[in-house]
Amino acid sequence: MFFDNVYFEKNSYLQELRKNEDNLIGSWGIETADSKSFLSLENGGYDYKLIQCQRDISQFENKFNGEYEFHDGRFNLNIVDKVLDNKVIRTNSIYSLKDSYFMDFVTRFQFNKSIFPIAELAGLKFEHKNEYINHQYETDKVKLYGPNYCVNIRVLSIEKVPNFKQVIYVRGSAKFWVVHVRLFPRKYDKEIVKLVKYTSKARPLPDNISKILLKSPLAKHLWYNGEKSRIKLPINAFGLVKLMNGEKLSLKTEAVFSKI
Repeated sequence: MFFDNVYFEKNSYLQELRKNEDNLIGSWGIETADSKSFLSLENGGYDYKLIQCQRDISQFENKFNGEYEFHDGRFNLNIVDKVLDNKVIRTNSIYSLKDSYFMDFVTRFQFNKSIFPIAELAGLKFEHKNEYINHQYETDKVKLYGPNYCVNIRVLSIEKVPNFKQVIYVRGSAKFWVVHVRLFPRKYDKEIVKLVKYTSKARPLPDNISKILLKSPLAKHLWYNGEKSRIKLPINAFGLVKLMNGEKLSLKTEAVFSKI
């Protein structure tokens, strides 16, 4: 086994991959949202109902299945994480239980910035600068490295509906590189504007106000403003993709660690 210690949190996400007393990672989980609800395993989220779930956590494997009710939908979430020597295989899936809308679906990684100060994706190199900007590209792999360790993340397989595309982004935070392998709208089935500042929860504006804003000259500055601009506006525009009853989203990824 490459790692000296592996630890899964009781909420069914990976919390520690230790090597020589250093934790190489921050918490790993999933994220998804609609116009009002937000789910994040490690942070909890808000405005959803967990109807039922089953958890099975062992030393090197984490399995979770839960049924969720969102503001705009209902779905099963299935998670399988396996640690195999120097790699972690993750398979995360959503099965729609009725017609539902999603902003995105994310397999989330965090890596210790002091161990992995450099990130490379889509042929570009980024140094960690504690900057809340998403460097997002339509690619299926990303590499992070430092003087002693390297990790290569790649997408092994996906299932999606046509209006989603698969992207990866890296973003700096105080202690970590945040890496999202993400199903992100290519085309919107629904458009919303949310209040994202001055409140602990992102809140959708009334439809009539959203429609006015989306037709105004301001609209071009609102789309995903918080993700890509250094000037953070209090309202942002987002797109949602419709998942019909019985349709599935799935991301299977592999993270391979090595000593340099």
